[in-house]
Amino acid sequence: MARPRILFLSPIRPGLVGSGLALRAAMWVRALSALADTATIVVPVSDGGAVAGPLPDPCTGVTTRPPGRVVSLPTPEQCMRGAVTALADGGSREMMAAFDVEIPQVTAAPPWLGASIDMEPVDVIVCLRSYLVPFAAGLRAASAPAAALVVDLDDDDAAFARSFGDDRLAQSFDRLAQWTAGHATAVVAAGSHELRDVGVLPNCIDVPATVAPRPSDVAAPRLLFVGNLTYAPNIEAVEWYLRHVHPIVRARHPSMSLRLVGRGGARWLSTPGVDVAGLVDDLAPEYAAAHVVVVPLRRGSGTRIKVIEAWAQGVPVVATPAAVEGLECMNGTQVLLADDPSLFAASIEQLLDDRGLCDRLVGVAHRHVTDHYSLGVFDRKVSALLDPLLRPQRGLPPHP
Repeated sequence: MARPRILFLSPIRPGLVGSGLALRAAMWVRALSALADTATIVVPVSDGGAVAGPLPDPCTGVTTRPPGRVVSLPTPEQCMRGAVTALADGGSREMMAAFDVEIPQVTAAPPWLGASIDMEPVDVIVCLRSYLVPFAAGLRAASAPAAALVVDLDDDDAAFARSFGDDRLAQSFDRLAQWTAGHATAVVAAGSHELRDVGVLPNCIDVPATVAPRPSDVAAPRLLFVGNLTYAPNIEAVEWYLRHVHPIVRARHPSMSLRLVGRGGARWLSTPGVDVAGLVDDLAPEYAAAHVVVVPLRRGSGTRIKVIEAWAQGVPVVATPAAVEGLECMNGTQVLLADDPSLFAASIEQLLDDRGLCDRLVGVAHRHVTDHYSLGVFDRKVSALLDPLLRPQRGLPPHP
């Protein structure tokens, strides 16, 4: 019996350092490759550094079979050829007529682009992020109409748009989500979602068995923020911290520094007490050198991998309530929560002064992330989601 085949569609290179979305893509590739022959196509809507050609190997720590590839965004001439090709197929025409949403990513990866991709038959298509659904639907209609379509919304894009006051964009994402719910075989997200019947597939990470001891010298304390610093909620979070919290903490600890790790960050290069590291190859040394991880997010959606990573690496966390939405945690148990600048600063100073409190938070948080947010949890949930779809391909009867 031939091994089942899965096609994974991602808007970013799986495993790209400094991006929670890329880490989630890597989780998917890892879990899918254990279940079936898995090919990955990257449509670089969220990854301007991607280029046409084979997907770098290994970009995720696993080898996909067959190897994945990157699809470059088309030139105007390719747009015309792809549109003509797609319109020649009746199923593709009918499917494309349903997409009347106006979101930037859809214009970058529209249905006809998916319909113009040559591919071998697959049993399941897994699509990461709502804005790749048009591409996935076009590809499915033209090349794999019998394939099951599983969509990982990851975030609630409509809620995210509304949090920034963009009701028109939110309405567009609502329409796209409704179309997705009506046509996909299964829909999941990293956290709670306004759309009904969306399963929860939490962000998870590889939890190390042991972590480096925390630095004991607080003469020059280091705070750490990890994230894509071109992402609007992360920019807003850092600006809020630097404007309202940083001066309070620095007044007591003049040698304290905030280290920013992730793509972007050049705007803060000359800010006193800020160390802009950019992208790094390995985050473990960054966490090992940090006294406290700060996550001062004001808005957004989904669950924050940066919080889960800090828990796994044994670093105490001070965060806003918005930063831990969707995570099963309690203030004073796994994390210290504060939404007011003075309280946020006081929480940081409390952790710098009280080693016992740090040890208690870190111990509970490490057990918590192991039980709820480890890669094994992600793998088991993906297996449970896809097993009913793959059993017929394995020659097995459906579950009773």
